[in-house]
Amino acid sequence: MAPDRSAFLVAAAAYNVSWGLAAIAAPQRLARTLGFIDSGDGMGWRAAGVVVLAYAPAYLWASNYPNEARPILATALLGKVIGVAGWVVGVVTRRFGWRTGLLPVMNDAIWLPGLINVMRARQPAGGHA
Repeated sequence: MAPDRSAFLVAAAAYNVSWGLAAIAAPQRLARTLGFIDSGDGMGWRAAGVVVLAYAPAYLWASNYPNEARPILATALLGKVIGVAGWVVGVVTRRFGWRTGLLPVMNDAIWLPGLINVMRARQPAGGHA
């Protein structure tokens, strides 16, 4: 894989580790920081953190095996699109305020171009470009 694409996936893995651990360790603080109400026990934020954290090793693996990782990366891409769309629906239905926009920007929107780039790349047979 081209170094820039590989570096992108390594950066995605590092981000997912950071965000996942923050969501698991300090869900109320994360909710407040992102403009959400921090009531409750934070279990929803923790669950999201587990899912985000679980993608970190997948991104690392994909950085070395891009062809084999295409289904995983396509699933990640779908999740990013759903994340942005879900936030838009939340704003339109007034479930979320505009101030919560940092969440879909950081977790989804900024990663979309890179994931699309990785998915569009043509790799030689064997996947170790």
